Amino acid sequence: MQSLTTLFVIAVAVALAVALVGLYSSLLLDTPPGVSNAERVVSVGRTDGERFEPLNGRLQSHLRESSIGLTGVAGVSYLRQEARLREEQRHLDIGLVSEGFFQVVGVRLVEGRILDASDHGESARVVVISYRLRDQVFGDLDSPLGESITIQGERFRVVGVTAAGFRGVHRDAPTDIWVPHQTWQNVVAAVPAPLIERLPLILFGRIAKGTSLGALRENLSSLQERLPAAAKEDLGGMRLAVSSTLSRDPAHQQMAERQLELFALSAVLLAVIAAANLSLFFLARAPKRQREMAIRMALGATHCRLLGQMFVEASLLVVAGGLLGLLLSLWLVTGLKTIPTIDVDHWDGALIDTRTLLFAMGLIALLAAVVALAPVMDLRRRTILERSRPCVTRIRVGQRLLAVVQVGVAGLVIAVAAFLAMALAQLLVQGPGYKPEGVQVFVLQPDVDGPFRPDFREAPNLHRQIRERLLALEGVDAVGFQNAVPTRAHPEQQPFRPENGQKETVQAAALVGRADWLRVLDVRVLRGSLPESDDELAVVVNRQFALQAWGDIDVVGKWLQPPRHLRGGDPSRVAAVIDDLSFGHPAEPERAVVMLNTLGVMDFAADVLVRGELSQDSLAEAIGTVLADFTPPLHVTERYALQGEYDALLAPDRARVVVSTAAASVVGAIALLGFFGILRYMVENGRFEFALRAALGAGPRQLRRQVMWRGLVLGFPGLVFAFLLAAIGLSLVGGRLDIAGLSQWPAILVAITGLALALWLASRGPARQASHTEPGKYLRDE
Repeated sequence: MQSLTTLFVIAVAVALAVALVGLYSSLLLDTPPGVSNAERVVSVGRTDGERFEPLNGRLQSHLRESSIGLTGVAGVSYLRQEARLREEQRHLDIGLVSEGFFQVVGVRLVEGRILDASDHGESARVVVISYRLRDQVFGDLDSPLGESITIQGERFRVVGVTAAGFRGVHRDAPTDIWVPHQTWQNVVAAVPAPLIERLPLILFGRIAKGTSLGALRENLSSLQERLPAAAKEDLGGMRLAVSSTLSRDPAHQQMAERQLELFALSAVLLAVIAAANLSLFFLARAPKRQREMAIRMALGATHCRLLGQMFVEASLLVVAGGLLGLLLSLWLVTGLKTIPTIDVDHWDGALIDTRTLLFAMGLIALLAAVVALAPVMDLRRRTILERSRPCVTRIRVGQRLLAVVQVGVAGLVIAVAAFLAMALAQLLVQGPGYKPEGVQVFVLQPDVDGPFRPDFREAPNLHRQIRERLLALEGVDAVGFQNAVPTRAHPEQQPFRPENGQKETVQAAALVGRADWLRVLDVRVLRGSLPESDDELAVVVNRQFALQAWGDIDVVGKWLQPPRHLRGGDPSRVAAVIDDLSFGHPAEPERAVVMLNTLGVMDFAADVLVRGELSQDSLAEAIGTVLADFTPPLHVTERYALQGEYDALLAPDRARVVVSTAAASVVGAIALLGFFGILRYMVENGRFEFALRAALGAGPRQLRRQVMWRGLVLGFPGLVFAFLLAAIGLSLVGGRLDIAGLSQWPAILVAITGLALALWLASRGPARQASHTEPGKYLRDE
């Protein structure tokens, strides 16, 4: 039974360590496939110290024209569209790239050519496709070059195929085709030319040789001071920033990487502690073999021979457990790839690479040495007489230190798990500021067979027909329209000038659209009332904006001036103040928001939000009947439940709780196993003393109390160390995992209380064993 326990514990510890280190190696040490010198490519954006947001085309031009240590700057934005490929319609993930994208990134091709400067004009209709799309759609052809792809009535010609494995610079945005940004906005989306340069772009650049990341940051700060007023306005009060992380959201990706680092280090520490505890477990078994060892030494066996025997016995068990752990790690990696907290949804790397295999071999060797260490040292310390009779109940200094360390680490991990669970509970209670349950969202797009020429003046008529058609259905409570739907959109920051405000300008996320969608989301109105559809001059602000602009939420009737490109900059009247609502994760810092009760250029195809109990199929059918008779033709390309999207935002938090709880359970179990092993060793090694006490009149209750007291003396320093370690660790974890504003003391109290109870329970087994000592059995040879 002990051997099976050893085998299982080692297998679990090795599997967890190898899986997490393997993910760390493949995700953070490997470069993106199909990219040359990826370590020189950086993300460029703007930040306020908490968020990292994209820039736009105008700022991209300033970066290109300035000597700041970048050999090139390029941008990309992403969208998903329905397209026709070889008479088949399918959804494609599209990357809209600015000029120089492939040169800056260093993308390698297997066929054709990259997009050059001439491909970014209005007349160009060319694309580069991924190797994956080539295999899926054009696999039966010798070459896909020259084949056409039709998107919204526009035919694009394939001119290149990227290298195998490359699906974009950003792991979190796998891409099928790359289209020139300028061509798409001019020809397909029909965006007015003055607005194109204001559209957001996720920028990245290639660092010049001899330029460090620190020097680049200094150059960006210097450039920001020299920017013209219009460009500074585009920054929205933020500062230019650069990040070595290639992600649409570098801050989020860095947080995910820090989580993976913490998990990997914790797993390795867990494996070492597991080995040390198993060493104590073997040591607890050693007194039963001491007579055997004494007889063998009396017959001439040397220390080296006995040491070798014990090392081989431990090593065989550890190696067998390690090999089983390697097999388990293959299964565990597959499961970890689906955990949102690690952000590896699109990882296609090998399950275990060479680095990870070498690490696994080294770890197994280390664990074998650690497991054999305590029994070997105990054997070297004893004389033949001591080996022949267990008689000492003293717990050695090394055992005490190990008990303190393992109880402390267990307390830290349990406290972290409790802290993360409390953080999740707080998020669930806090909510996003709206009610996502029961809300269905329908995404509208133009027909792929016809060009899209939107006329936003027709939007009110379309919205009215859809609303009337849906509200006529039983079970539909409210209908609204909005392009920037929470959970999927992050509205761009814009400067607003409040009348007689505390500040001259306030940066706020700007939204355009009728206020009906706020009614669908059941947003809480703090002051005033939501404006009607025909009140063009009305705006709705959230609590955060009111406090920043005027220092109070009683601001209904006050005026503010939007930027010139929003409704011509005409002053607008505050009609209502609503509670703060989150467009992303509810733990993100609260942002000022202004919603203009008017229609924008792209509101013609705004998403339809419906609250009610009717099924998605019935709602989509009803919307389709209205769209079929409308020109230009639109159709529903996607539908989803807002509750599902909100749950997806919280998935990393739930995953953190699951992973940390599992880790706490394993670490706690291993720590208790080691603690139990130390006390059991004391009892087994002190049978003679317990038998003598029993012969002198000590009853089972007294013997139990003696062992329980020694368990308390052994565990108390570990609890104190656990308290200190948890207090320090949680202060760091809250910042590293973007958890702030939550007291750590309840989590520490839960961890210490639970651990103390567990140590008490672990002491009962050895105490019961000591109370059953039979004096006659152990004193008959004296």
